[in-house]
Amino acid sequence: MALDPVRLPETCKYLASLPEGIRSFPKCLVKDVAVDAYVHDFSALASEPGLPEPVAELLRGGVRATWLPETVFQVTHVVVRELAFPNDKEFFEWVFRANAELFDKPLLRSLMRLLSPGLIVIGAGKRWTTFHQGSELVPGRVSRSGDREETTARLRYPSGLFTRAFLAGLEHAFLAALVASRAKGPRVELGAVSDGEAEYRVSWHP
Repeated sequence: MALDPVRLPETCKYLASLPEGIRSFPKCLVKDVAVDAYVHDFSALASEPGLPEPVAELLRGGVRATWLPETVFQVTHVVVRELAFPNDKEFFEWVFRANAELFDKPLLRSLMRLLSPGLIVIGAGKRWTTFHQGSELVPGRVSRSGDREETTARLRYPSGLFTRAFLAGLEHAFLAALVASRAKGPRVELGAVSDGEAEYRVSWHP
């Protein structure tokens, strides 16, 4: 049974764009802890007709591997957006809450609260590799502009790997990290997106 393109147009579009289907980009992986919130909150979506079996298995909580294919996570992300939320605003609010809860877990909470926003940004590339393989986050130098500290970070990845919804959602994931570090007035904005690279503008009050 195929996915319903009326109910899941963006999911179908993403799957059709993958060069080798859901098995594309085999070197690109995501850590299991990054998908826990999707399993916890949206396991009922596993019964959606036509879902690729790896996605249904993930949503059922049946995956036991530490590292999962990034494409499976990307499909899950879009399915959740299309079936569980009426608009981007409410979905991104959930993304922020899910990441805030992740950063509030005991192993991360003490670390995040000990680091300044500047150190959070400087170490963002290393933390990205804690959760993702096959892509990289490259933070720029922090500088002062008026009453704010600012920088630009670049996410680099194989062209076609990440959906636009995921790239936009990362604004709110990065924002949650800054809030966890007790940054004042943090802002994160998705800038230019090209094949294989997305730019994020990040700033906060010192």
